[in-house]
Amino acid sequence: MQSQRKRVLIYEKPLPPEDVIRRAEVWKEIFDAKDRKEPVRVVINRHVRDDIYEVFYKDVVKGLLKSPKQHQVGEEVDAIIVISDYTTKTFRTRLYDPEKDRKLSVGDVVEGKVKKVTSNGGLLVAVGNVQGVVPKRYIGKAMRYPLKDLKRGKVICRVIRVGKKRPILKIIDVKI
Repeated sequence: MQSQRKRVLIYEKPLPPEDVIRRAEVWKEIFDAKDRKEPVRVVINRHVRDDIYEVFYKDVVKGLLKSPKQHQVGEEVDAIIVISDYTTKTFRTRLYDPEKDRKLSVGDVVEGKVKKVTSNGGLLVAVGNVQGVVPKRYIGKAMRYPLKDLKRGKVICRVIRVGKKRPILKIIDVKI
């Protein structure tokens, strides 16, 4: 079994130290933006297929963008980093949508869709690109409806607490 090492051609020149340092700084920015879940500005380089585009970040790192919209070469768009791996030089993003990607804060009233029942009897609710948990004691009016009806409709929730993993929600109303 052969190892899958990348072969370096003899005529390829190694990067100068300044370029190596610049590349490492850009990768640090990418990892920081991914950890904070903040959008980055990327430039469309070429259309790969259907809804996939090749992009450049700061003219140093090449990656992919998944976007349902049509883009032109050279266009700048905001994107959220989905995958960033320095060892494999993988950098993948998706189009940033301010409405879906907004951060939840305590007291916000949001509309979501019930995804499933948790092991302790609560509900898992999708609010934009975030999944929140409704503990059993905060289900309220939704207790009257069967799960299949809840999955078809929408629930209006208030954000009770925002933690590191998932926000805690309280159901205020049900729309079926």
